[in-house]
Amino acid sequence: MKIIKTLSKFISAIGNPVVIALFYTFFIAFFNGEKQISVVWFALAVIIPLSIFIYYKVKTGDFSNYDVSHRIHRKKLYKYLLIILLALNILGYFMNFNFKFMLINFGFFTQILISFLINEKLKISMHASFSFLFSYLFYIENSTYGLILFFCCFLICLSRYILGRHSWLEIISGAFLGNIVGVILIFILKS
Repeated sequence: MKIIKTLSKFISAIGNPVVIALFYTFFIAFFNGEKQISVVWFALAVIIPLSIFIYYKVKTGDFSNYDVSHRIHRKKLYKYLLIILLALNILGYFMNFNFKFMLINFGFFTQILISFLINEKLKISMHASFSFLFSYLFYIENSTYGLILFFCCFLICLSRYILGRHSWLEIISGAFLGNIVGVILIFILKS
């Protein structure tokens, strides 16, 4: 059982939404040939400040862990993310970022807003929701990577349950939300 817990911790760490977002940003910027300023802005405006914010909140005791596992703490995280993503959308509008970037950023904003609203009653799994969403985003860029991540999402979900971070309802709710937002983004981007 100790091996399963250790493996679950590793899978959960790799499946952290910030880690997957970093991989996605790196992939878009360096492997997919889209060396656009919008990708750099996403890293500078979202990933780095978010990581610093969570680190600071954990070190000061406002958050109990890097997963931000408590519903009360999640409220602060969601508000912070909503402000950052809204600011990035506004900046992108004035700096004429491409449509794809703006749509994906709006998808993130929408997913966080829905998660924030649901959080009043249920702490959905952000690991589940964002891993599924990112699997669709990777699929748009490279179907093989997207499918690999999609199947890995089930391991991420299982790891969250094994570690006792979420109930099955929280995991399924997160997975459902990530799949819905992902399908909508694919539909819009492919049309």
